[in-house]
Amino acid sequence: MSDLDVTVTGWVATKPVVRELAEGKQMCAFRMAHSSRYRDAAGQWKDGATEWISVRMFRAGAQRVGQSINVGEPVIVSGRLKTNTWIDKDDAERHELQIDARVVGHDLTWGTASFVRHIDPKASDADEESRDEPAGMPDSFEQPDDETPDGVEEDDAARLAV
Repeated sequence: MSDLDVTVTGWVATKPVVRELAEGKQMCAFRMAHSSRYRDAAGQWKDGATEWISVRMFRAGAQRVGQSINVGEPVIVSGRLKTNTWIDKDDAERHELQIDARVVGHDLTWGTASFVRHIDPKASDADEESRDEPAGMPDSFEQPDDETPDGVEEDDAARLAV
């Protein structure tokens, strides 16, 4: 069975809580809210329903998420979506959307952020070389002067040049 992977934007609704689990693993949990907006027939913006989603982040990312996001901040979360179902104390069936996150970050369409790279002090010296650059990091981000990026016409490339 394949996972249902989703990416959701929204706002942090509860203070992220980092917990220690069995075997020393960590989990960060918080709730986020996403409210849709749409234009009515008169062209006025209207708020739609608010979806509440529980988010969990495990392992090394848990502590960093707990230190990085706060209530009221815009976030983007990507991970595995599932629905939890349970019977509450009043014998009513309850449902909750939950994302086991692979990635959590600030939604930069609403503001700016600054990144600080985390180096694990517990990593062995053998890991030192592999930590210098993340896998897949290009040698250079510069576009050679004589090349036009794929899908961009020559005239457009001249206007896009910085």
